[in-house]
Amino acid sequence: PPAPIAGVPGVTYVTQDTFAQQNRHQYIDPNDPKSKTVYVGNLTWWTTDQDLIHACASLNVRDVTNIKFYENRTNGQSKGYCAIDVGSLNSAKTLMHELRNVTIHNEHPYVAIASKTPLYYFETSLG
Repeated sequence: PPAPIAGVPGVTYVTQDTFAQQNRHQYIDPNDPKSKTVYVGNLTWWTTDQDLIHACASLNVRDVTNIKFYENRTNGQSKGYCAIDVGSLNSAKTLMHELRNVTIHNEHPYVAIASKTPLYYFETSLG
């Protein structure tokens, strides 16, 4: 299990290992439009949409339709995670299983199908 943050009850650090463990049973529902959206975290604040498009293309995913970066309201910098929309379930599956092995600015991203759980982890641990 993830290690608790000292002095903050109920809040934990999320590491690559714990995130992968908690999301290992993510199911891609072909009838859910959100299944074509993946959350990608552990990004540097200077990661651009072109960096992500290049990473996706390296996995032969060429149907990226939208990338939404989550930004800090105070300074406008990226919080280190985004949502990537793709055109097919196969592309979403490829990103889910293979994008975590691609290096982007010397980091390996965390990847999860869009849902409240990974968004909560990104907000509390990375954002």
